[in-house]
Amino acid sequence: MNPTFARTPAWIIVWLALSVSMLQAQTSWDILSPGGNVRGTIQLADLSSQVGYPSGARLYYGVAVSGPSFVEATPPAPLGITRQDQAFVDGLVFDSISAIVTVDETYGMVTGKRRVIRNNATERSLHFHNASGARLTVVARAYDDGFAFRYVFPETNSSTFTVTGEATGFRVPASSTGWMMPHQAPAQFAPGYEDTYRQVTSGANSPNADGWSLPATFKTPGGVYVMIGETEVTPNYAGTRLQQSSTNSVYRIRLPNAAEGNSTGSVNPVWTLPWEMPWRFVIAGTSAGTILESNMPTNLASPSKVADVSWIRPGRSSWSWYSAEASPRTYS
Repeated sequence: MNPTFARTPAWIIVWLALSVSMLQAQTSWDILSPGGNVRGTIQLADLSSQVGYPSGARLYYGVAVSGPSFVEATPPAPLGITRQDQAFVDGLVFDSISAIVTVDETYGMVTGKRRVIRNNATERSLHFHNASGARLTVVARAYDDGFAFRYVFPETNSSTFTVTGEATGFRVPASSTGWMMPHQAPAQFAPGYEDTYRQVTSGANSPNADGWSLPATFKTPGGVYVMIGETEVTPNYAGTRLQQSSTNSVYRIRLPNAAEGNSTGSVNPVWTLPWEMPWRFVIAGTSAGTILESNMPTNLASPSKVADVSWIRPGRSSWSWYSAEASPRTYS
């Protein structure tokens, strides 16, 4: 026996054993924003006793906002992703959670809501493995105006891997009022995100088979304003949208239609490992102004690669395409 360990008081040994046991048994983890306004929760749980949830332990996330007590913005919504070679939906096992990381930086914008923006959030990474031992990390951030998460495949492998689908969804409370845009069917110049937003009741099906476009906004019966969307979509992934139908107000992510982009390119994202995926975000607050004033999409995005922005001069402009369709081909 290690002499140092032998001299350790028994109560410390018991405390350490209990701590390790509790950590392994823990199934729910909170991430609180810097100002305490927003609480994001990740849980690995079997919620089948509640209406609308499948049997078996799965990953879920939920968001609550303070006003002054915490009010539910989004009930537990599904997480999970499937590769051609592995599934990360059922049978996940919790490995560890990182220490709290404080994100606190400032950056400048050429256009937008503010000239100088503060990016301030609390971040934690949760590590899991599936039945085959393949690893999945969920990185979660809590801002004072919302919550965001992204998937990471942390292993290293120079071979290419293919994502075939996601279990990821956004869930809003029943009877919420939504403002959503039907996603356009593929055509020569579509989808162009040019449809109009419709006021609907949460759970409504899109009139278009291609689903709903992101972002989408809701007002919950509890008076919370919620906007859902994605950002930091890089060449290693696809821009997504929501499925046409929802069950129990769960709007699930869907990949593009194969006919989009004049059928050019692959629908399924392909990349090597490690692989960081887009951020999905939930902006939430007790007033519509929270959504209007939020900078979460740019806070989550990587810095601009345009080093010299002196030539960019914001000002009035007009768009001639609607009245002179050939004008984009004229450079004079």
